[in-house]
Amino acid sequence: MNPKHHEFHCQISYQTGAIERLLRVIRVRGFVIKQLSLEHVGNHYSLKLTISGQRSPDNLLWQLKKLVEVRQVSYQ
Repeated sequence: MNPKHHEFHCQISYQTGAIERLLRVIRVRGFVIKQLSLEHVGNHYSLKLTISGQRSPDNLLWQLKKLVEVRQVSYQ
């Protein structure tokens, strides 16, 4: 079975280690980052990620929302 690709949009607080924690959750949940775009806007980061994996993106969405630094996250 071929992995499915999903595009996630995130806004996370501009804090030490915030990006690393977000990326670790994605990796631990079994997804691979295919493309990443990052912009520092004011007091937060805006990220656009294309990821692939066999698991449900809904589960990843739920896990990312639990991170304190995540202000907003959605996927297509």
